[in-house]
Amino acid sequence: MPSAPLAEALLGLIDELLAAESISARKELIKHTAELGNREVIVAIADAVNRIAREDLPRAERLAEVTCWVAEHSGDLFCRARIHRAAGNLQHLRGKYAEAIQVFDTCIEQFTAINEEIEVAATLSGSLQPLIYLGRYSEALERAREARTIAERHQDALLLARLDINVGNILHRQDRFSEAVLHYERALVALDRLRQRRDCAIASINLAVCHIALNDFLRAEKTYKKARALALAENMPSIVAQADYNVAYLYYRRGDYTQAIQLYQQTRQYCERVADRYHSALCDLDQAEMYLDLHLNLEGTQLAQQAVSAFESMDLGYEAAKAMVFLGIGAHQNRKPFLALDFFSKAQARMRTQQNAVWVALLDFYQAIVLHQEGRLHEALRSCKAAHNFLSSFPNSGKAIQVQLLCADLHLALNEMREASDCSASAIQAAARLRSPLLLTQGYAIRGRIEQAAGCSDAAINSYNEALHWLEKSPQSIPRRGIKTVLRQESARPL
Repeated sequence: MPSAPLAEALLGLIDELLAAESISARKELIKHTAELGNREVIVAIADAVNRIAREDLPRAERLAEVTCWVAEHSGDLFCRARIHRAAGNLQHLRGKYAEAIQVFDTCIEQFTAINEEIEVAATLSGSLQPLIYLGRYSEALERAREARTIAERHQDALLLARLDINVGNILHRQDRFSEAVLHYERALVALDRLRQRRDCAIASINLAVCHIALNDFLRAEKTYKKARALALAENMPSIVAQADYNVAYLYYRRGDYTQAIQLYQQTRQYCERVADRYHSALCDLDQAEMYLDLHLNLEGTQLAQQAVSAFESMDLGYEAAKAMVFLGIGAHQNRKPFLALDFFSKAQARMRTQQNAVWVALLDFYQAIVLHQEGRLHEALRSCKAAHNFLSSFPNSGKAIQVQLLCADLHLALNEMREASDCSASAIQAAARLRSPLLLTQGYAIRGRIEQAAGCSDAAINSYNEALHWLEKSPQSIPRRGIKTVLRQESARPL
């Protein structure tokens, strides 16, 4: 942090730098401004670029451009690398992830050459997010380990907290939400102690998204309110917009569709003003999901296609794959099973390249649902078992139970009574541990059908009565079975 007098002097100096458009003007500025030969000043300006980027990205880019020119002519390799790293952060915010990584790699080489180890670690940390967006998770985790080793050696608490945020982002991206929460919460404890309010706002946004994924809506809402208040107090309009975008998804998950649509529209308007293509496309993605939930298939499919096109143009494989899943769901709901299976297969291939094992398993499950409804029972069972091979590692997961229930249904349809009975028993036992009335209703209903098919009428009646008992305890009636249903059962917690 610059001293108070330096911070005050920087405001005027930044205005002068932004006014220096021509090379001659820049030369005059350097000639008459002794402070520009001061390393502390250049570093403070680099930090200002990062701060201004959250307030006014074009202004930050202009400042970085001029300051890079000044640093190049200063002869100070440290200053040059620091301002270039700030420029790399701007590339990342613009969605130019490959370019950002190239800049960061150059900075790592520069800092290594002048033995600035802690700056190497900070740059490694900064490179993680663009690597995440490009699906290079193994490389990101390796860099995170390297940066953590350096940060621990130097006992740099702030860098360690920021690394926790970035590693949390990797885990979040792979749908490992519970693990991500632990990293975000640990980071927030440290950041709060260090009074890093801007970092707290960003970490809180990420934490709230995980709470939504884990169906903890009350905690998500509280966390969003905290993040939004911090972002407003720290003049971070882009973070305010992210909070509004994510709150819109929270409203959608709660069933408040009107408020969700209004917030998505507000966020799109903000994104248009600041040229934030990424969050604009995310609005399309989430609203497509909402429309498909409401069986507004035409509107949902159109938004999903817009999202696919936008994410592909930004080289964002994970988001493009998710949008393709929604195209598959739209095709399924439009009774186009072959098209649905094609979209799911393509999305699954993309998720494999993203090293996202959860989504690969889920897409096996989605394909099994479509194949089952088409009467292709053996193919459906193969896909279901492929999903279960992974999801069985999470026996208390609602998704694992749903796979077991479908397996029971398929074995029953194939007259494989022992296997059907085993699957239903396993699903009921797990649903009881989860205390899920909806899943218990489905489990006992399937058990009743198995017992009825086996000629055990009394046992079947008892199972159907048990299903009715749990149905009465459910917060809502069992919705129509389908892909969106298995995603949206409140009791079916994500992994």
